[in-house]
Amino acid sequence: MGVSCSGQRDNRIIVINGVTAVGKSTLYKLMMAADLLQGKTQLCISHTTREPRPHETHGVDYNFVDARTFEDMIAHNKFLEYSKNHNNYYGTSFQELEIALQQSNVVLDIDYKGSKNLKNTRLKNKQIFILITPPDQESFIQRLRDRGTETEDQIQTRIKTAKEEMLFFNNSGRFYDYKICNDNVEKAAKELEDIVIKFLK
Repeated sequence: MGVSCSGQRDNRIIVINGVTAVGKSTLYKLMMAADLLQGKTQLCISHTTREPRPHETHGVDYNFVDARTFEDMIAHNKFLEYSKNHNNYYGTSFQELEIALQQSNVVLDIDYKGSKNLKNTRLKNKQIFILITPPDQESFIQRLRDRGTETEDQIQTRIKTAKEEMLFFNNSGRFYDYKICNDNVEKAAKELEDIVIKFLK
């Protein structure tokens, strides 16, 4: 038996996975802005304990909290899913998802561990799991360096994590409903748009 958030069973959940710097946020922002999808989807704001990057805003990109606050939320079962990467917590709270689902269909940008946890919750809201892949390993490493937001040590840590993630992705079987190769942003965004339009019909 599954559970639904505040009875919002009609609104659906679009889960986006992919290694760091693969271009997930670029693709889903283009998808959400497409003519046929404007106003039909919104991003569910995750919580994290990592420091915000220069271009990020609290309550828009993430809910930035300290580790004590996050762990208190874990203790009180406030999270639908959460995971720890690079010594930082990331999680989707029931409250944020409920708020988003009351308004529209929801996009979740979470990692594969969070996706596995999400599947295990058996929400009644229909879900689709989409994997964004890089054309090759070198391309996402270059994108990571081009961001200029991490030190070399942090980059090496993220590369190590990405290799772990890719091991799961390459052996994920039917875990994902669709896989999109981001070898061309416009092409990949259109592919994502078409998939989501079909899913929301």
